[in-house]
Amino acid sequence: MQVLTASSEPLIRIDTQLGEGPIWERESGTLHFVDVGKNCIHHYHYATKQLTTDHYDACIGSIALRKNHPGFIAGTTRGFALLPPADSSRVSSSSEPLAIGPHVIGSNPLADPACYAESPEQPNRMFNDGVCDGSGRFFCGSKTLRGEPFLEQRQPGKVYRVEKGANDKWKIEQVLAGFTIPNGMGITSDLKTMYISDTRAPHIRAYDYKDSKGALSAERVWVTTPYDARPDGMCLDDQDRVYVAKWSGAKVTRYLPDGTPDLEIIFPTANNITAPVFGGPDMDILFVTSGSLNEAGEDTDAEKVVKYTAAGSVFAVQLPGVRGVDKRRFGW
Repeated sequence: MQVLTASSEPLIRIDTQLGEGPIWERESGTLHFVDVGKNCIHHYHYATKQLTTDHYDACIGSIALRKNHPGFIAGTTRGFALLPPADSSRVSSSSEPLAIGPHVIGSNPLADPACYAESPEQPNRMFNDGVCDGSGRFFCGSKTLRGEPFLEQRQPGKVYRVEKGANDKWKIEQVLAGFTIPNGMGITSDLKTMYISDTRAPHIRAYDYKDSKGALSAERVWVTTPYDARPDGMCLDDQDRVYVAKWSGAKVTRYLPDGTPDLEIIFPTANNITAPVFGGPDMDILFVTSGSLNEAGEDTDAEKVVKYTAAGSVFAVQLPGVRGVDKRRFGW
């Protein structure tokens, strides 16, 4: 297996609590990513190195670009929302955040009393990572709130599908259950296989996928990982190789379609690696987000504080000869 070492110096030295969900917008040359812990969406213009931030009044777990409109669909603690695009003239701050409420679509399934009745000890209270399919649907996982006690045996995580249904009404349905924490998701170029990280299992599941119906079947464990390198966010390249961030593992691992690992990218200054995405002018740069030591309760570990000096930052790794693919967009 090939091993690469990323630069110790990040592309964006930033103190995110939990950097996540990076997406590359080709038209503007902008990398968008969220800070789940600080209720932010960051927008980094690659050519000018300008960073702007939108602060919101609720937690945002993931975002995806929209196909026919500017802005994003987002999974938030208030439900699914259609948020506005980046705008450097728009002012917000942690003390004066933007309101998510006016942008929420449909009903919030996590506010349904049935959600609590199913798992009263471990109710799902926030949305996590997500992905769009070839028809523009948005799939997004749900989990317990950050910082709440977690019982792996409860397997409270679920996956929801968002689309427009009959009479142009929003259709939000639960399609999977039985996860610890459903996390990174990816779909192959032929739209026939979907992968979903189950972080605390810790493994990655694969499903047969039928894009015409948004249907998943034939669930199986595709890859199992060590617990000290748990699978988080993911992306695919143009050969359907899967790049998986490893929480607490200080690396991204690339897997061939048969599940064989063939590349590891080591990050010497950040251990909680959260999500990769391809971008850049030639789609050969792997942008990688990370989480803080504090998020993992490691900020009192003197050895880790000295070693992981860029925890929470965003890294960039050039991969010559590799080409990523654009993330699919939400269709409405």
